[in-house]
Amino acid sequence: MRVRKVHRTCRFLYLMGRRGDGTVFFFLDSQPPDSKDYAPPGLVYDEVPEEYLDTFDTGEQRTVGPIRDRWGILMTSLVPVYTQNSGKMIAVLGMDIDAGDWKEQVVSRCLIPVSLTLSILLLTGLLLIMNKNRRIVESQYEAKKQIVLELQQALEHVKKLQGLLPICASCKKVRDSKGYWNQIDTYLEKHSEVQFSHGLCEECSEKIYGGEAWYNKQKKEKDSFLEP
Repeated sequence: MRVRKVHRTCRFLYLMGRRGDGTVFFFLDSQPPDSKDYAPPGLVYDEVPEEYLDTFDTGEQRTVGPIRDRWGILMTSLVPVYTQNSGKMIAVLGMDIDAGDWKEQVVSRCLIPVSLTLSILLLTGLLLIMNKNRRIVESQYEAKKQIVLELQQALEHVKKLQGLLPICASCKKVRDSKGYWNQIDTYLEKHSEVQFSHGLCEECSEKIYGGEAWYNKQKKEKDSFLEP
């Protein structure tokens, strides 16, 4: 009775024996004699579960349940009791806990590992999200870095076309930074994306071809190009 009182969830504590014909009975019970749940010495346990009989047969301790009998729905721990000298099993110690209290204990014991597992999963998810965001930021940074590089290159390109450009007053050649004289169209094509298509203005065509003669020459070339 003192052992039962120490354990708050322990409802019954008792010793069971088995006769030669296989009948299971109670040796002792922790309930007071005036209790409605009291099992007096010698009371036959008619509805004894098969799990109890297995303990008597194998001599192995176990926890079984939930078991339903006249005392309620219980979880039971069974421990064989042996004689000190011969090692013969003489009884089985049973300890009953209400199935509801048992489930409550199981849940309470599971709270810490379950909470820890959920915390680990949450932390892992946050790390994955942070890693993904980091990759996105790095990608954006590389893209912006490339844009800045292109702008710097464009600025350097523009700077090359700025400032005073020496040009010959006679032939109109320009002098580059190394001191070489170049045709202006050659210089601009080299230092920019400008491409030239050559032709003659009216003044130059007058000087070279004599006005109308040049016009007729151009028209003839055009007509010959359009002929199939």
